[in-house]
Order: sequence, then C-alpha cells, then structure tokens
Amino acid sequence: MKILILGGAGFGGSGLTQRLVKTGHDISILDVIAPRHVEMIRHLYENETVKYIWKSTQDISPDDIKGFDIIFDFAAQADVPLGFTSPIHTAQNNILSMYRLMECFKKFPPKKFIYMGSGTTFGPNQPLPINEGAPQYAANPYSASKHCAEIVALSYHRTFGIPITILRNGIVYGENMRREIVVARFIINALLSKPLIIEGGDQTRDINYVTNTLDALELLLNVDSSTINGEIYHCATGVETSIDELANTILELTQSESEIQHVTYRHGEQNVRQCLDISKANKILGYQPKIFLREGLKRTIKWFKAENERLGLSGGI
Repeated sequence: MKILILGGAGFGGSGLTQRLVKTGHDISILDVIAPRHVEMIRHLYENETVKYIWKSTQDISPDDIKGFDIIFDFAAQADVPLGFTSPIHTAQNNILSMYRLMECFKKFPPKKFIYMGSGTTFGPNQPLPINEGAPQYAANPYSASKHCAEIVALSYHRTFGIPITILRNGIVYGENMRREIVVARFIINALLSKPLIIEGGDQTRDINYVTNTLDALELLLNVDSSTINGEIYHCATGVETSIDELANTILELTQSESEIQHVTYRHGEQNVRQCLDISKANKILGYQPKIFLREGLKRTIKWFKAENERLGLSGGI
C-alpha cells in the first residue's frame, strides 16, 4: 500500500515509518523539519527507502496527497507550554492545517485517514476510566486546538464522507522521545542528579510506551476501513499514574539522589485525572498494551543513558 505519514520525522511518526518499511509498504513522509536534522530516519531517505517531502501541512496541496491509500497524521504543535505562549501558532498548526487537509481530501480522499488525537482534551473532574464519548473540556490552548481539530475532521466525515479515524493517546514515551515531555525531563534530570521540578504532583496521566501505540496503529492499518470509519478509539494502558508516582519511579530505576521540588500547578492542571478506557479498542481492534510503566521506563532510561554519553550532556531540563 502507498502510505503517507504527516509529521513522519517526529517521535511517533518516525517510529511508525521504521516499522512499516519492514513490512514492505511504499512510505512517504511529509514534515516541516529539514531532512538534514532528521536523525531517526536519515538512513531510510538517504537510501531512498522512503520519500521525504520537506513541507508544512499548512501548505499541503491536493497533489501532495494524491494516490495514497492510507494517511497517518502526526503533524502538530504538540507542546502544552508552547500553547500558552504561542496560542495563534498552535491554532494555525493544529486547526487551520486540518481544514486545509480536509479540503484536499474532498478532491483526493484516501481509503483511511488516521488522526493522532489527545487525551488532554477531557480536562478536570472526569469520571474514570474516560471513554470515547465522555464530554470534552479543554483546559488549555493546546488541548482546545486538538479538540477543534477533531471537530473539523469529523464534520468533513459527516458532510462529505471523508474517511476519518481518531486515535486518542495519553502521554506517549520511549526511545527517541522529545525532551520537553515530562517523562524525558524527569529521566534526564535524574541521570544528571538535577532536581525534578513537579508542577502540582497529584494530577494523573495514562502513560503509554510507544510500541503499544505503534501496535494500535498497525491494527488500524490492517482492519477493514468500514469498521473504523468515523470512529474514535483510545490507545493507552488503562492505568492511572500520578506525576509524583512517575517521578519517584524514575528516581528508583535510575538510583538517582535527585531532589523532588514541588511548585504551583500549571494552568488547568489542578484536579486533572486521566485514565483512558481502552475497552473499545480491545473489542474492535484487538488492542492490548504489552509494555507497562516500569518496563517502558527501564528501556527509555537505558536509551537516555546512551544518549547522554554520546552527546556529553551535563545540563538538566
């Protein structure tokens, strides 16, 4: 099959690219990151195993998506803090780009379009576990942009019959992850004996190792399109973990003597609890997480240790 991965140079997109190349699919990547900066898949595009389109989704055209059977969308401004400082940039990347993409699909619709949603769209005071139909309450500009992108995509599905599937995630972590994500920040600082700064601490997340997410995406790739068209699925572990528990587990696994320093909650974080109901994905797709927190953290810590040594890192985050 011909597959296009939007945002394929990032953490999740590059992981999916490397996995699907092994199964013999014809893969193209569209990403705003310059090819020379793409370490994780450099060997693939330099050997012409994948086609690399250096372009923003804000400028995507019908010709860019023509002829693809499956399109995965990882492209987004994915940082919550940047959503506070640059909300217009966040909206342009996450909402306006979706409109542009949907307009392209009106001319050349793929057989499947799989959008990477976010479990952050639910906000505080939700009954647990949170299922796909729970009311959404975006508590920050980033979450609002992801919620709006879902609304745009589903509206084009209902109005124009565009095939849409949404896969919502909790925190996804693992090798090659972005260093701005809380799991990475804690690991890096623990390895360097720097303080772990926690905003609040009792708020919770559903923290999912990256290969579990890639498993779910492969299941979506291989299932009949009529089964998933217009549907939303939660991809997580179904386990609630507090940020305090995450920090202490990382300190234990790294045998670090770093101190934990609590500061004020980030805006919108107080009373937020997250544990996603994965029963629909299990029943319809056969999704079952295989790697849980301690094992996933062990693997991720091992990778960061090697990266710190390779790069000679000495400063915390």
